[in-house]
Amino acid sequence: MTFFSNRHKTPSLSAQIRATERRLSNRHQSIGNHTATLSQKIKHQLSNPPNLFLASGIGFIIGEFTKHPQATDGKHDNGATTTRSPLEIALNLFSSIHTLYTALPLVWMTASAYQSKPPR
Repeated sequence: MTFFSNRHKTPSLSAQIRATERRLSNRHQSIGNHTATLSQKIKHQLSNPPNLFLASGIGFIIGEFTKHPQATDGKHDNGATTTRSPLEIALNLFSSIHTLYTALPLVWMTASAYQSKPPR
């Protein structure tokens, strides 16, 4: 008989529900805190000057490659076509990528210089 008297009593159903609600509330609060922290880190990284410089450079290059050729009005038409071959486009793309790749160390050095400054 001592086995049944020493046995741990399970909490009532309402106590279990309250405990589960409390854990769920804590989880929601924790997720909110983590979301705010992540959002703050992303904003800090996006507003970093080297990252803005790199993003604007990449955007410019993409804009140059996706630019549509201007329609000619016939005044300066000397019979030459202005279409570029796929090889020429690829070479220009590789040249731009090489230029961007050589500029990356400069961006990284600038980024490390900004990160070494103490926060204000």
